[in-house]
Amino acid sequence: MSFLVRWSVGFALLALALAVPAAAQTPVAPLPAPPTPAGQPAPISGQVRRAGSLKPVSQATVLVEGTSLIATTDGDGRFLIPAVPPGEHHLVIAAPALMPLRVDVTIGATAPPPLDVLLDTEVHYTEVVSVSPTARDQFASYQPTTEHAGQELSKELESTLGATLQKQPGVSERSFGPGPSRPVIRGLDGDRVLILEDGQRVGDLSSQSGDHGVTVNPASATRIEVVRGPATLLYGANAIGGLVNVINDTIPSAPVQGVHGAFVADFGTAARDAGSAADVRWGNGRWALHASGSGRRNSDVETPEGPVANTQSRSGFGNIGAAWTGTRSFIGASYGYDDTKYGVPFIEEGQVELTPRRHIVSAKAGASGLSGVVEGFRADFASRRYRHEEIVGGEVGTRFGNDTDEVNLMVRHRPAGRLTGTVGG
Repeated sequence: MSFLVRWSVGFALLALALAVPAAAQTPVAPLPAPPTPAGQPAPISGQVRRAGSLKPVSQATVLVEGTSLIATTDGDGRFLIPAVPPGEHHLVIAAPALMPLRVDVTIGATAPPPLDVLLDTEVHYTEVVSVSPTARDQFASYQPTTEHAGQELSKELESTLGATLQKQPGVSERSFGPGPSRPVIRGLDGDRVLILEDGQRVGDLSSQSGDHGVTVNPASATRIEVVRGPATLLYGANAIGGLVNVINDTIPSAPVQGVHGAFVADFGTAARDAGSAADVRWGNGRWALHASGSGRRNSDVETPEGPVANTQSRSGFGNIGAAWTGTRSFIGASYGYDDTKYGVPFIEEGQVELTPRRHIVSAKAGASGLSGVVEGFRADFASRRYRHEEIVGGEVGTRFGNDTDEVNLMVRHRPAGRLTGTVGG
């Protein structure tokens, strides 16, 4: 009997020894989430990590919408909300410099499994604040989306206004060569894009046809503003695409002391073009005189396959203005003349040249810091006489004329609480 007992015990020990290693090599399935009695709160846990690098995010907040339940992640990005009522819940996970995320969680008969939350990096949209070295009245600011002046304008300066602005986001160029060129804003052209010079309409025919150019030399500008958004409504509904304001300050609006001047020249090799502009200002603190002029000339555009015939152009611009200036007001007038001639390529009927010319007489007055209901005003008048011939084979084929008179008055009222605004037309 004792022999049988010892044999049974030894066999049992041998079976146990063989079973232990086998059990150690067999993978153990994770334990399911503990059952939760129906209608009882359950915990919500998980980890918050960065998308991409998968690094844990500490100090992230996890909020159960519609409740006061909130948790903050630890150094390993883990969180625990101990008792969440049963039902469907929306979790909002947020952390500094990361995009917030919303996760749906359901509390049922069992606690939900741990959450693995990945947050993306937050996208920041920058706003540009334009600062000028001298103070500018609110009427002189057109709420530009982009502004080009100083060295930035000098680096981007090209032979035409469209070519000067074509590197800007949302702005391209419509061109039939160096002469007939015009800016295109957000794919809109023609009457949908308004061209201004010192806040007044240019008055040419560049918006009416693709072979008509803008009679403005960008080399004469002190700054160029591109305006998009609600500010364009001041100039009519047709400027829905935006507007370009070329500012050369022909009529001085601020006191000038002494003599100031500037000269700029630029050259190009693709069309052997050259341009220059000069600007002179004189003032004694009350009276100010301004004179400026510019010119440009280019030959046919050169390409790897040879020159493009009839793409030559030349232009000349001259302006003179005078004004009386005070500390808070000014009044002045100016006269300008433009003379341009350029060719239009790819015309089968023969060589076509366009000769736009323009006379401009303008006057401006303004004041700021007034007492009473009216805080400031600006008034301007402009009379333009535009002539344009299309010469085909040395003879005038078509003549255009565009005479425009423009009067603008804008009044800025004094703030009434938070309400500020400008009235005019």
